[in-house]
Amino acid sequence: MSRKHDMWTHGTSVQVQENGWGALREGKHTTVTPGNGPSKGWVHFAIPTPVVVDGAPLKARTALVRFRLGPQTSIINFQVWNANQYPAIYDQGGSYTNPIEVTLTNQPDLIGGIGISFRVDFAGAGAWIELFGAGIRFS
Repeated sequence: MSRKHDMWTHGTSVQVQENGWGALREGKHTTVTPGNGPSKGWVHFAIPTPVVVDGAPLKARTALVRFRLGPQTSIINFQVWNANQYPAIYDQGGSYTNPIEVTLTNQPDLIGGIGISFRVDFAGAGAWIELFGAGIRFS
């Protein structure tokens, strides 16, 4: 199926789930640090989502995240949400590399906004992640 639409959100729009984590928003990105919070936790991007284009429902085809990892930092889980349902879950049990670009294998019609969530592991002192943006390719 042909690519019909891409939607992205900037790294400054990221939401941090864990209390105590720092999120320093600057012009080009957000830097997330563990602060006094837990060493593992979730961050979330809400992707602007066109549900219907030219009278036809869209499907999410590819999820993308651009980031830079600091020392002793990894992304250990990755999820994509279709409103309150999963079009895909990717928990490969290891570390994701930059950029994340995942072809979604389960592609139902969109029923609402898309959310990209991923779990970060800050494994030691000085750990951080810079988040530049996240997006979805639609068809």
